[in-house]
Amino acid sequence: MQTVVLYGDKEDKTLKNMIIKEIATDFCVIYYNGDKLLSSGDGEKILLIESDNINEIETECIIILKNNLKTEKIKNLNENSIVIINSGNKSHIEWMSGLDAGVITCGMLAKDTMTFSSISENSAVISLQRSLPLKNTVIEPFEMPVTKHKDFDEYSMLSIAILKLIISNL
Repeated sequence: MQTVVLYGDKEDKTLKNMIIKEIATDFCVIYYNGDKLLSSGDGEKILLIESDNINEIETECIIILKNNLKTEKIKNLNENSIVIINSGNKSHIEWMSGLDAGVITCGMLAKDTMTFSSISENSAVISLQRSLPLKNTVIEPFEMPVTKHKDFDEYSMLSIAILKLIISNL
């Protein structure tokens, strides 16, 4: 079972709802936020933990920082963890300073790992701009057309796309 931590303001449910909707099409998402435990979908199990306060993460996991990151920095993070951040969010960049983990940047900058090569009102082309080494494989750069959902902001679309890519290849 792979573990995904959604880290940031728990009052913001948008990204959590999008992740469950998109990931549960191919996986069984088990979601826990300290108050609620639910399961959605079929297939390999993905544990999705939502929190705004974790001091230490000793297990290897994928961490997605929410845009509204109003929380304390994790003091100890497993070095094999992967952290997905919004490169356009200054608090994400500051939050990551000094932590020893793999970082995947998502955003509209040319240096981002995951970005859009084109975007319009109803569609977009997502681009992995550099090779992504994972445990047993390396994902080479590619482009993928996607339908743009009106409820998804750009960071959400990119972070969910990279999350699906990682959990499908670990």
